[in-house]
Amino acid sequence: MDDVAGLDNRWLLTLNSDEAKDYLLSHGLNVFNKKIKLRRYDDVLHDEYVEYQHYELMQNKLYVSRQQEQTNDETDDSNHHLRVVDQHRAPVTTPEPP
Repeated sequence: MDDVAGLDNRWLLTLNSDEAKDYLLSHGLNVFNKKIKLRRYDDVLHDEYVEYQHYELMQNKLYVSRQQEQTNDETDDSNHHLRVVDQHRAPVTTPEPP
């Protein structure tokens, strides 16, 4: 069922022989004149787990990237603040000795 997204179009078939399983895996099913490719449940779960691991990896990379951006923004803001203070500071004069 590669063309159907989501969990609402899943069927779990229980068969009483390996021959029936092998036949359905190789030939699929015809439902309402539509050919449906069948897959082993273990294979589907494995593929979903691999997708989940990829999702977690991307989410962690995004989190680290956002943390670095925030750190850079905070550093840029503090440097900007220091530059503004330095630009507006009045010159310091030292008193002359008597």
